[in-house]
Order: sequence, then C-alpha cells, then structure tokens
Amino acid sequence: MLTAQEAPIPETPANEAQSQEAPQGEDTAPSSTVIPVFQRPMDGPQSEKTTPASPPVEDTPSGQLRIQTDPPGLEVFIDGKSVGLSPMTLSLPVGEHTCKVAPPPGRAAAERTVQITTAATEILNFRY
Repeated sequence: MLTAQEAPIPETPANEAQSQEAPQGEDTAPSSTVIPVFQRPMDGPQSEKTTPASPPVEDTPSGQLRIQTDPPGLEVFIDGKSVGLSPMTLSLPVGEHTCKVAPPPGRAAAERTVQITTAATEILNFRY
C-alpha cells in the first residue's frame, strides 16, 4: 500500500481513472488507491458516533373534544396553543385542559376548562 501512495497521480479526473482502471464486466472491489477521498469509509471515533434515537413514544390515554362556535370559523386555542378553526374534533391527553376561542370583533374572549376522559367525547359550544 505504501508503494501505491508514492506512485505519480495521473492527470485524468478521478471518475475517468476509476473507469479506466476497473475492467468492465468483472465484480472486483476497487482497491484503496482508486477510491476518491469522499467515498472512503469513515474511520476513527467519528464512525463510532451514533445518532440518538428519538425518545420512546409513551402510550398516553387520550379522549375526544368537540368544539363548535357560533359563528363558525373562529380560532381555537388549547392550553395556549392554536389548534385551528372551529368546528373541530381533537384527540387530547386525559386530564384538564383550557380551551379559549378568539372572539369576533367587539366581543369578549371566551375561555373554559374541560376535563378530558377516555369514556366519552366532550363537547364545548361557544355562542357569540
């Protein structure tokens, strides 16, 4: 391998050098002198690094929440995050959640707390 590294480098590009040196029709592995730098396998500590797996998804019990507004099409917030426009049905983790609806112009915002269970679909109606 030492003598191969000391050999003069041909003036042809690396892609042409590979196609000229490797006979066609044969399934031979290319030697280390033919592999361009960008194709060499990584060696050393870099190859030992692994990408951390995403945390396991816990099977959290959830329940359904149906939100309807009059007039329809108002923006709905669950626990302070926008979830879309009404009417809608959401799957939420079991527990207490705060539901807020952005009101039509000139109206006060409506906010309610709802307890989500797995037993039934909760329905919230907001009328303005």
